[in-house]
Amino acid sequence: MTGMSGAGKSTALRELERQGFQTVDTDYGSWCHEVDGDNVWDEMKMSSLLAGARDDVLYLSGTVANQGQCYDRFDAVVLLTALIDVGASDQNMVTRAVRG
Repeated sequence: MTGMSGAGKSTALRELERQGFQTVDTDYGSWCHEVDGDNVWDEMKMSSLLAGARDDVLYLSGTVANQGQCYDRFDAVVLLTALIDVGASDQNMVTRAVRG
């Protein structure tokens, strides 16, 4: 899951985690670092994460310059966008997206 800041990625991940799914938010922690002014994923760390065996779906979130290099390893890429008034509509948008 990717999208601009404020689009609801973290909120969606929290809801998916609440429902029992495995989630990783790569916008925080040591998943990325800065290269030439851009945030990029740590390729070794991401390769290890994506190669790991799991019995369940992994929901991954983040927005970095090199994320396209991993797209062929994802089952789907979801781009979240935000309305102009993000604060008022964020929770409703995420709830609809997660529940279908």
